[in-house]
Amino acid sequence: METLYLKWGSYKWHSDLQEPARNALQAYFDHGEHQLSAMAHKDTPTQRDLLCAVIDAVQGRIVNDWSGEEMTAEQAKAYVMEYDT
Repeated sequence: METLYLKWGSYKWHSDLQEPARNALQAYFDHGEHQLSAMAHKDTPTQRDLLCAVIDAVQGRIVNDWSGEEMTAEQAKAYVMEYDT
């Protein structure tokens, strides 16, 4: 099952992403730098938009890596867009 993990308001890791989500994730990585440490990484506004596209493409679970709780796509996008703003 596709699973996307978010932490610190950004991408943490994933498993079993299908092609649409993988392509969206590649666009996210292609735009600007990405720190290996999610804590040290700060997404640009464009990267946040691209991560929301990844969220929209995931047909499985989206998980808050801190709490282990699943989020809806809308909750995940709000988390990404509103984190540390």
